[in-house]
Amino acid sequence: MFPSVLEELRAPKPASRVLAGALRSLDQGLGSMEAALIDTVIESLQGCVWGDDGHLSIRQYVRANTDWSDVRISRCVRNARFCIDAPVVLDALRHGDIGIDRVDVLARAWANPRVRADLVDQIDDFLVHARGVSHR
Repeated sequence: MFPSVLEELRAPKPASRVLAGALRSLDQGLGSMEAALIDTVIESLQGCVWGDDGHLSIRQYVRANTDWSDVRISRCVRNARFCIDAPVVLDALRHGDIGIDRVDVLARAWANPRVRADLVDQIDDFLVHARGVSHR
């Protein structure tokens, strides 16, 4: 009797499955949205549109057009610059293969000029690991 009660308590409830599915779906949607934001910043960088209305940098342009903190702006601009060098990472984010946290980690590593070229050369290997390794 006792083991069956424990099994019943441990069994996922229907609401739990629905909520878990909703979390996964929202997470993938968030990745798609982040990819679209990065795409937009890339277009702004490559087209130098940030200077058209008098902004002196891409950071000022993003700050003027969003309600983001300086930390969020720096992260997005760094991710965009990284994805220019490694577009496969942006595709992986867009398709839900990796999350924005993984892109952030790779972009921070890429920002170090001593490892930049090596990281881009090995990006496919890093993506394999990023897909399979937990944050825990």
